[in-house]
Amino acid sequence: MEGTKDLPDIDPGAEQGEAGPNVHMLLKIVILGVIGFVSIIGNGIALGTLIIYNKQLRVTIYIVIGGLALADIVVAVMNVPNQIMYQAEKGELKSETWCKFYGVLYNSCQYIAAFHLVVLGVLRGILLTDRAHHGPTAIHALITCAILWVASLLANIPMISSSIHDPYTKRCVVKFSNKDKDTVSLQNEDSSAEERYLILSAAFSYFMPLVLIFIIYMFTGYMSKRFFEDSYSRRERRMSKMISSLIVTFALCRLPSETITLLWFYQMKNTDMVQVLYNDTDKYKVWINVREYLQILSMFDMAIRPIIYATMSREFGLVYDKVINCTYCKDDEEEELPPRLRRRGNEIEEVLHTPLRQNPELEVQDCPDNEPEEIF
Repeated sequence: MEGTKDLPDIDPGAEQGEAGPNVHMLLKIVILGVIGFVSIIGNGIALGTLIIYNKQLRVTIYIVIGGLALADIVVAVMNVPNQIMYQAEKGELKSETWCKFYGVLYNSCQYIAAFHLVVLGVLRGILLTDRAHHGPTAIHALITCAILWVASLLANIPMISSSIHDPYTKRCVVKFSNKDKDTVSLQNEDSSAEERYLILSAAFSYFMPLVLIFIIYMFTGYMSKRFFEDSYSRRERRMSKMISSLIVTFALCRLPSETITLLWFYQMKNTDMVQVLYNDTDKYKVWINVREYLQILSMFDMAIRPIIYATMSREFGLVYDKVINCTYCKDDEEEELPPRLRRRGNEIEEVLHTPLRQNPELEVQDCPDNEPEEIF
């Protein structure tokens, strides 16, 4: 599995070349490390913000963002080390148990993240069209996120038996074969099962959520332009832009990888193409490098999402600033002061930072007429 997608039986050593350091391998490892670090730290701060400020941030959109951040953390923790081990040719560190655990969690969180974006699209539509503000509550959002997690984990239970560690490619792959059947029927069944798996995986983790989001956006756009376009507050516009940015980032980062994965599978069903790759190692290396760079790009949206939270949400942005500027603990200590002392301290700070003369017209009037010229 590339993630959990199988590879053809072509010698992976052909990609490396015989002489000189593998620049592509080092570059991929560095990029994967940066993506993993930013994803885990950034989404961890976002999730921690919701947990610490649970009373102030009881907003349905923020709760769904918390579920999305948790899914991104799990994917980063599972997939980034897996990809780094493969690039560093340390696939022997993986075990059969690791691959089964990885197959269930990785696949589940791919679907969870995609359908959390669908829920955010629905909440955006409610935000922009429900003028009475009687939409879903925080409890509804929490229940929806829990249902997505449980349903996805249950749906991926079959991955426990299908995920194995391939000693040849040193990757976690998916096998759907039945050892009791003859070789010809075994190969045909394995190929058709893998094809169904790839199509269903791409549909539920990418294409179907985008279709649902597109339908929701079309309906929301029609309703908002006809009835509500002039009544949006600044906060509603900001939340709408944040959700749209999350969806566009997801679509752009994942599209090349999903397309090339399906194209690769159907190309490898062509025996002539397989023969060409065996005979032309340069073409094979180009294919492999393109696939792996696009798969890295598909994980890039996990690192971009925390940046979107920090720049487009005032609440998240304040907490990110506190953490980055190392003032989080200091602000917490100040918040523990009694309200009267804290209010008095704010008044003193305001006086200290307020200029004595803010109106230039008053400065001329305040100057006495009999002031000696030497002081000017």
